[in-house]
Amino acid sequence: MAQCYCDKECSTFGDCCLDKINKHKNWSTKESPLVCTSLSFNQSVFTVSNCDFGCRKCKKNCEKTVELDDYHYILDIPVFSNRSGLYYGNIYCAHCHHQLDAVRYPRVTIACTSNITIEKLTNIGVYQPGKLHWKVGKGHCSLYVHDESQKGRKCLRSITNCRMDSNADTKAKCRSYSYPVTVADKLYRNPHCAMCNGVKISDLQCDRAKKTEIFENQKIILDFKWKFERCNNTPEIVWDNIEDEDQENRLLYFAYMFIGVIGVLADAYVHVILHSTPKKCIEQTP
Repeated sequence: MAQCYCDKECSTFGDCCLDKINKHKNWSTKESPLVCTSLSFNQSVFTVSNCDFGCRKCKKNCEKTVELDDYHYILDIPVFSNRSGLYYGNIYCAHCHHQLDAVRYPRVTIACTSNITIEKLTNIGVYQPGKLHWKVGKGHCSLYVHDESQKGRKCLRSITNCRMDSNADTKAKCRSYSYPVTVADKLYRNPHCAMCNGVKISDLQCDRAKKTEIFENQKIILDFKWKFERCNNTPEIVWDNIEDEDQENRLLYFAYMFIGVIGVLADAYVHVILHSTPKKCIEQTP
């Protein structure tokens, strides 16, 4: 992934190279509605993650301002619009921007450490908000959203905002270019973003590497094409593909198993694609 860009879109995404910005002195004067959002623990894309209009429930769900007890993993699944050519933070953000009819249904994979089943995930799994990750007893599961459109603008999740008491010039420079720096395991978009958060220049490291949890020894337990079907013709309420309570409807379209050839020991796992019209509706409280 490129560390910065010099194309015509970079000012929109705030990931221009410093020399391009210095040449035109085109510092950003306002916050961008685009946020770097995870597709998985090691891949992120820019998404439209605000909701300036639409129903109150959709705004809360889009901007993830719901109570912790109402936080659902659906809030963390970005969706791509074939019409706008942009990713949206979740299906509620797409609804806020009138993109529901143009959404490309994402392919989603869930992989877990050994001996975790769907039943165990739904019964005792504890979702970690914003991380596409569940803790399941002593194990864990991760959710991966596949960028099948290959049109997402890749990004590094980093600190991109200044403290409220920062001066306007530093805030503008923080928003305008990409030159990742780290300090104390925190990744900042650029040195100005670090400085306006109280970091000393002498403490910065020009290293974009950020410590990331790498989940090893996972097996795929679900792989499906998600259809955010509407419940009772209410667009802000969507189906939950995982917690489908009707066993018959959630059985597979097909399953297949990889098995080692003769004389070779190999892992075997069942790759299940679930029925994409489940029975469970998800609605956050207003």
